[in-house]
Amino acid sequence: MRHPEELLSAYADGELPEDKRREVEEHLKIYKHCRRELEKLKNWRALSVMQNASEILVYKV
Repeated sequence: MRHPEELLSAYADGELPEDKRREVEEHLKIYKHCRRELEKLKNWRALSVMQNASEILVYKV
């Protein structure tokens, strides 16, 4: 498998079919760079959720 950058988002969201999910997991065991990219994606999403939540709270106050 080549580096699965295009699959990382779907992987993080749990949207990949079982066979692709396993392929990505095997790839992540080997490639530190791809693990870091996945962590960056997860961190970015978490920050985005927190930003949206804070905007909603400010709007409601």
